[in-house]
Amino acid sequence: MPLYHLEPVADFLEDENWSASTHKKDVIVESGSEKQARQIAHDRFWIAADRKSNGAIPENPWKNADKVLCRQVGKGNDVSPPAGAILIKAKP
Repeated sequence: MPLYHLEPVADFLEDENWSASTHKKDVIVESGSEKQARQIAHDRFWIAADRKSNGAIPENPWKNADKVLCRQVGKGNDVSPPAGAILIKAKP
C-alpha cells in the first residue's frame, strides 16, 4: 500500500487552526490515496479546541493542501519516517 508524507508548511504553524490538532510535525501515512492519508491524519490528531481570536471554530488543518504538503514516498516498509515524524500504518 502507498505511503504518503504529510508535512506541515512552516509558514502556517502559527495559524490558530493548529490548536485543533494534537500533532504538528511530519507524518507518514499508509493509505490508498492522498485524500485518504489526509483524512487519516485529520481523524488521528483531531482535538476539540477553544475558539480562535475572531470567534470562529478552529479547523484541523491536515486536509488543507495550503497548510500541509503531501507527497507519495513509497510503499509498504520501504521508507523510514523523518526524525520526529509519526508513522501511521493501515489497519489490517
